[in-house]
Amino acid sequence: MGRRIVSKVQLGNGLVIDGENLNWYKPVGDSPLVFIAGMFSGGALNAVDVRGKIVACQRKEDPIMLAEMIQKAGGAGMISWSGPKRGAATTPVDNLSIAASRVTHADGEKIIAYINSTPNPTAALRFAGAQLNRASLPAIAEYSSRGPCNMSNVGVLKPDITGPGSVIAASIPGGANDTAPTRTFGLHSGTSMSTPHLSGIVAVIKKARPQWSPAAIKSALMTTADVTHPDGTPIVDETTGRPSCFAMGAGLVNPTRALDPGLVYDLAPADYIPYVCGLGYNESVINEIIAQPLQNVSCVTAGKIQGKDLNYPSIMVTLTPAAPETVVKRTATNVGEPVSVYSVEVIPPEGVAVEVVPNVLNFGQMRQKMEFTVKLTRGPNAAANGTAEGSLRWISGKRSVRSQIAVLFEALPN
Repeated sequence: MGRRIVSKVQLGNGLVIDGENLNWYKPVGDSPLVFIAGMFSGGALNAVDVRGKIVACQRKEDPIMLAEMIQKAGGAGMISWSGPKRGAATTPVDNLSIAASRVTHADGEKIIAYINSTPNPTAALRFAGAQLNRASLPAIAEYSSRGPCNMSNVGVLKPDITGPGSVIAASIPGGANDTAPTRTFGLHSGTSMSTPHLSGIVAVIKKARPQWSPAAIKSALMTTADVTHPDGTPIVDETTGRPSCFAMGAGLVNPTRALDPGLVYDLAPADYIPYVCGLGYNESVINEIIAQPLQNVSCVTAGKIQGKDLNYPSIMVTLTPAAPETVVKRTATNVGEPVSVYSVEVIPPEGVAVEVVPNVLNFGQMRQKMEFTVKLTRGPNAAANGTAEGSLRWISGKRSVRSQIAVLFEALPN
């Protein structure tokens, strides 16, 4: 969202680092700075006199627990950072009991280098409040769920889509807690913030398009999502600094474009039966999870399809040396102009050849359905294992209907 709740760290050498902290606190002036590398729960804090000092530490344990332990030991403040896997993440938490700042891993390394450079390192902490930087580019948050699913036959890319979820101003019914009963708003991060954004957008689309099925609405959200920022730079994973469909799914939701997607990949409830049967569940389990009125499901009657052939808005396949080629089936439904022509544009995953048949879809009426196939072939330059990403777009005038393509080069263990 471009908003950060800044907690500034000023080192004794003059370097100022912007970290984050949701809690206001009184400024902590120049104080001795000490780095503790071990686990606090294992006794590392007990081995160091931290009275009146600011403690620098890695965020290997719960930050609320770390802050409470430092406070009880007489510490003046805390500076924490995560390991390299969480990269530039500075996502703050609420309810810390002490002046604190969470900085990036790179800034944490700078702090350690400073501590090692002088016999008397010092630091100061100052809460700077909310800062809005409209030039800041949103990224996939460190805590966001990531794929791929560890069942190679699922054939469905997860996650589906991304929505705003970090440091969101949200109402708190009945007050935050017993210590702040009059507080009615707070700043929160997590799936619990992203989900309401997506749910609200779904409600708007359902109001505007009441005849659309849940699957059609999901398709509209996914095929119109943004994978780049307005300046053309890619949306990246905060922890790696690189784009990844296994972090953001189809992309960042674009509510306006989702109201007019042009094409949708639709599914009726009964269409899921062959898919679930194809996953290998027995009929008793399937009948337990399928809601009314779909009772007494029979896989013999319904048939089975491979996961890759579920009419989903994204495509995920596994290509191995033993099975280097596969064909995916999809059906597009026209919800745009009655007479419209869509031409395909493919960005193939690295090391994979992609062929779409037909490569042009000619629609003559609303709700008309047209089938096409996508042939994916592993090439000699494909990676031995890992993943590759690409995309398929159906383009017609002002519309671009995008499907993410994800390829697994090595089957994942079930």
